[in-house]
Amino acid sequence: MSKTQCPLGVNCPYYNGKKIPVHKTENKTYWDHLEMFRKQQSTNMSMDDVLEEFKNKGQLNPSQISDAKIRTDGTLTFMGIGKGKNRREASKLINDSMEKEIKERMSKIAINKEELDKYIDFARTNYNFSSMNRVLIRAQKNSGSVFRTAAQWEEDGYQVRGNAISATVRRPYFTEKTRKDTNGNPVLDDNGEEIKDKFLSGYGFYGVYSERDLDETVKEPPKHPLVQHYDRWKNDNNLTASTAMKEDLNILAKELDIDVSYNNKNDSGLSNGASGYSTIRNGKYHIIIDNTMSEHAQVATYAHEMGHILSQHLSEDENRNYSDDYHRSEMEAEAEIFAYAFAKNYDVDNGEKTAVYLKSWNNEANPEQVRNAIDKAGKTIGTSQALIEKHITGTNQIEENSRLSKQVSQKYYKKKKNKK
Repeated sequence: MSKTQCPLGVNCPYYNGKKIPVHKTENKTYWDHLEMFRKQQSTNMSMDDVLEEFKNKGQLNPSQISDAKIRTDGTLTFMGIGKGKNRREASKLINDSMEKEIKERMSKIAINKEELDKYIDFARTNYNFSSMNRVLIRAQKNSGSVFRTAAQWEEDGYQVRGNAISATVRRPYFTEKTRKDTNGNPVLDDNGEEIKDKFLSGYGFYGVYSERDLDETVKEPPKHPLVQHYDRWKNDNNLTASTAMKEDLNILAKELDIDVSYNNKNDSGLSNGASGYSTIRNGKYHIIIDNTMSEHAQVATYAHEMGHILSQHLSEDENRNYSDDYHRSEMEAEAEIFAYAFAKNYDVDNGEKTAVYLKSWNNEANPEQVRNAIDKAGKTIGTSQALIEKHITGTNQIEENSRLSKQVSQKYYKKKKNKK
């Protein structure tokens, strides 16, 4: 473990007027402060301006939050945080550290194409986790396409290697409280039952391992069926990336009962220069695409409009639930993240178009809005992946993990019962 003086010197927020602070070089604090120092050296900005900029990003002020440790391969570990504390205090410290990492990484995903690519590549095969847990796993593991607990792997006949290191993820716990009116009386529903509201009470933590952590001598690690499915066009002379992508969008349309049609500019919805649009007519979703465009442009538009539908942006009253210009750009950003992610399944890169959407929207958004949009886009990615995997294999990762978890629980309680 190495330590060094803060590169910010007396400008370090931890400086007490006597001695320049010393940081552990594997901690994020050091790297944040080094980034500030380098920015000041490479620009004409004053140190005060640099400090103010990073302060606005939430990266400057001293915090009681423990930093996750950086391993030699660049991944993080939350192990050791809260050591020596009681269980309640340790859990809070771990969760606070995770929240800090999630917030910072979500912000980077929205403004940095490389970070967005990493998130998407991970999300498309690990869709059974929440967006927050995907970010946490990605921070702790550089690779892996299927993540499960050790018990879930063992239930399926695999064995985690003894020296394998898990990624720590969160499980939310909720409590229920009876809703009350202004007089303190319980609020009842139409059936006379008390209405219960759910509240997040805290988080628990557990470890997961990928197929790369398995002992190959026990059983050959599985290959994710979606990866093979999306790459099918590479070995089929009758398919292109665009046609393969269109086939899978058609699968989603069929599963979700969406009517898709291709019209020319005489369509009133296309007459204003739009490449396509989505709407609800008589309770059914419709996607209309300009048939005068190239196949690639048509498929890109198809994916974008599918993103609007999966994100539940439509209503019967209007094509989009826009309440203002910002809300409009937020919806467009969510739909475009989905379209970009879906295209990446087939090695199609629409990054420039996506970057324009995200840049214009991100300039108006606050960190919480960015996080919510990435989270929502992550859910639509997960929905599409689950539907396609279910279509081609008859099951999907969500159902498989649920099945394995149920079997593990049954064995646990059976074993516990036999001990009594």
